[in-house]
Amino acid sequence: LVLTPDWFQGLSKYLSLRDANFWPDFPTSAQEIRNLFILAGEKSPETIIAVTPELVRIWLELIGGTRMAKWGVNFTPENFDLVLQFLVESKIQGRWGVKQPVMDLLSQMIAPYSVTRITPADVAAIDWDTFFQEKHIQANSQDKQLQSIFENWGIANHLERQEDADNFLAFDFISIGANKSEKFVWSRLEHNSLIAPDGSIQNTLKITRTHALKPGEISEQLGEKTWSQNVRDLLTPDIVWKLGAGENRTMLRVWVPYDAEFISGVSPSGVVRALPRAERDFTMLEIPMNVLPGETLVAEVQYKTRIARGSQSWRPYNLQISGTPARKQTKLIPTISVVDDGKFTAETANVGAPIDLVDGNVRAVVEWK
Repeated sequence: LVLTPDWFQGLSKYLSLRDANFWPDFPTSAQEIRNLFILAGEKSPETIIAVTPELVRIWLELIGGTRMAKWGVNFTPENFDLVLQFLVESKIQGRWGVKQPVMDLLSQMIAPYSVTRITPADVAAIDWDTFFQEKHIQANSQDKQLQSIFENWGIANHLERQEDADNFLAFDFISIGANKSEKFVWSRLEHNSLIAPDGSIQNTLKITRTHALKPGEISEQLGEKTWSQNVRDLLTPDIVWKLGAGENRTMLRVWVPYDAEFISGVSPSGVVRALPRAERDFTMLEIPMNVLPGETLVAEVQYKTRIARGSQSWRPYNLQISGTPARKQTKLIPTISVVDDGKFTAETANVGAPIDLVDGNVRAVVEWK
């Protein structure tokens, strides 16, 4: 069994199958999932595939949404997750059929009357390149040939530093608030690399999180006004809290180079910690971030890294960004600055621009007189 960190103890002391996709390195998560099956006395799956709700959203878009007549609820590409969470959390199917609405939705989505609405042109119009870049599907297999295919398709999702990367960033957002409020939270990440002639880099990471839920927004997205009274009665204040009206409590984990020197960290939500060589030979920063509806929270971390390449008169710089699955409401702004009147002789177009959290590189060459 895997003992969870102290900040996760309120949800579970040990990792269960529900939370086993705990590592940004998907092969690690896949192996832990297999271990849990073995501990439960079940057959261990050879191949494990993880998908995000984005696949459901795309499918509902293709079939034009669907409706569950017995409860009078509509599933659209915009609200399906919220409606499904309501049906599950309210135990609308009874205490012995809590997850039955999930199976009911799946059955309707793949029913012949739904599938026949989809045309090849509809499928071709989907932006599949972005779908894969945003890591909405990840896969791992113990079959070497199949794993090789996953590697070639770019869905194996290893957390690893490139050989020519001078710096490294990976983000992982873990909800510990026991509610579904992340749907309403927007994140802005600003990372600045201050480069000196001796190769030292002063890294500053600023994180801004805004809980943008508006009064009545959950009811509006659910379509509550169209429900029968017996279904509306199930939308209690406690259920509304679980659906996102509660405090968003998130532990942001940031992976940086193993030799990073932690300088300082400030967060209104608690102590910022640096754990050297915590996982896969990286240093991991833990930044607690709790924010209430209508509020904005700001945290900041500073640490030092080094560039080994170049000389006192010039330094090439490559910041590798490892993508985070399904972070549509998050933008990263990477900037580079220099000391002692240095100047840029080359830089990539993404320097200073808001970018999505997908795999990529921010590069520059700096020279000093």
